[in-house]
Amino acid sequence: VAEVEEPTEPAYPTINGWTADPEKFCAGLPGAVAPLGNFDPLGFSKNIPVTQVKRLRESEILHCRVGMLATLGYLVGENFHPLFGGAISGPANTHLAQVQEVAPFFFA
Repeated sequence: VAEVEEPTEPAYPTINGWTADPEKFCAGLPGAVAPLGNFDPLGFSKNIPVTQVKRLRESEILHCRVGMLATLGYLVGENFHPLFGGAISGPANTHLAQVQEVAPFFFA
């Protein structure tokens, strides 16, 4: 009778089709794209546990989303002025100074 080998369970759970592999770059997380590939010039992902790699990836995505929203807010603010009776106008980088002039109570 031939012995049937039991499948070994991975050390890390499979989440959304991805199973962490500590031997691969960034534990095998997807995201390496051409032309940069495995881009980590300062070596932040070397010799750290999988949990730390996942935390760094989560932080990266969160900060990118905040940056994209900030850029969108800056661009929309150039032409959309619903607050302070429409008295704030011009380039977005001057809006804060204009608010101080129009509504000093806002900073009290």
